[in-house]
Amino acid sequence: MKIVTWNANMAFRKKQIALVEKLDPDVAFIQECEDPDKYLDEFPDKLFPYRIWKGENKSKGIAVFSKYEIIQLDEKSPSTRYYLPVKINGTFFIGIWAMNDKEKPQNRYIAQVWNILNKYKEILNEDIIILGDFNWNIFWDNKEWATIVADFRDVNAMLNKYDLVSVYHNYLNEDFGKEKKPTYFHLYKENKGYHTDYIYLKKNKMETIKKFSVGQYNEWESDHMPLFLEI
Repeated sequence: MKIVTWNANMAFRKKQIALVEKLDPDVAFIQECEDPDKYLDEFPDKLFPYRIWKGENKSKGIAVFSKYEIIQLDEKSPSTRYYLPVKINGTFFIGIWAMNDKEKPQNRYIAQVWNILNKYKEILNEDIIILGDFNWNIFWDNKEWATIVADFRDVNAMLNKYDLVSVYHNYLNEDFGKEKKPTYFHLYKENKGYHTDYIYLKKNKMETIKKFSVGQYNEWESDHMPLFLEI
C-alpha cells in the first residue's frame, strides 16, 4: 500500500494529477484541501473512488482520498476540528492537521495531536498509522512561548509506548530536531525549512517498508512537501 500525507496549501484539485503521476498513492491524507463536493467535475472518481472531507471553510479542510473503501470512525474530540479517524484496507489511520487555537492557546498545534491521541487510546494497540501536519518540531518544545498542555516529547513518548515510531527518523536514522530534510518551507523560502510533518508506523512494520521519501523543494506547489510511504 502506498500512502501519502501532504499539506497541499489549498487548490488540491489542481495538484492531484501531479501527485498521482509522481507518487501514485493508494491512500492520501491532504491538509488544507478544499471540499471536493464543491468541485465535483474536478475530482474524477477514476483517480480516487473514495474520499472523506472535513472542515468549516469549504476551501481549506482535511481530506482522505483512497482507492479502497473508507470506514469512518466516530469522532471523539469535537473541540479539535481537523482530524480524520478511519479504517482503510484493514488498517486504522488517524490523519491530523494541527492548528493554532487562539481561544485556548494551551491546546494549539502539537497539543492538539496529544488531545486526539488520548481520545483514541483504545485503537493505538491496533494496526494503525498516525500521520499528518503536526505543525511542530521538537526544538520548539523549550521555547518560552510554547506554553501548551503537551509538547512533542510527550507525544513521541506516548506513541512509542504503543510501539509507534516516526518513519522518517527510524528509516533515515536521524535525530529529532536535527532533520536534514525539511517538510515545510516558511514563506516558501528554501533557507527557512523545518520538519513539521510526520508518519508514525508500528515498529514491527518498519521492516516491511519498500520505499520512503520526502518531497524536494520547488518540486511541489506548496510550502509543505509530501511524505510518501510504501509498505
